[in-house]
Amino acid sequence: MFATAFAFIWSRYAGNFVAAIIATLVFISSTVLTFLATLPVATEPPTEFRTYRGLVTKLVAMNYAKLSGQYTSWNPTDVWIVLQTIIVEQLGVQKELITPIANFQYDLGAEAF
Repeated sequence: MFATAFAFIWSRYAGNFVAAIIATLVFISSTVLTFLATLPVATEPPTEFRTYRGLVTKLVAMNYAKLSGQYTSWNPTDVWIVLQTIIVEQLGVQKELITPIANFQYDLGAEAF
């Protein structure tokens, strides 16, 4: 783009060297001013959007509730409630003892599986 603009300027003002210099300076300054004026509103995508994998991962994470409702799949809360219910029935422990970090043997008293 710049080469084309400079070629046009120099061909137009071929006989007048000073006019060609002035036209070139006006072109360069207007380009720089345009860049600086639009810089505050320029946006760059977040780093996780720079690959397809990152983009898909982020979009699915942002829309997980909508997607799981739309396709009638389980969400993590549903899975956790069912898992707690199974453990309560099988081991006979209180539901409050079942946490994500509970150990089956030490915290829940399971002998062996």
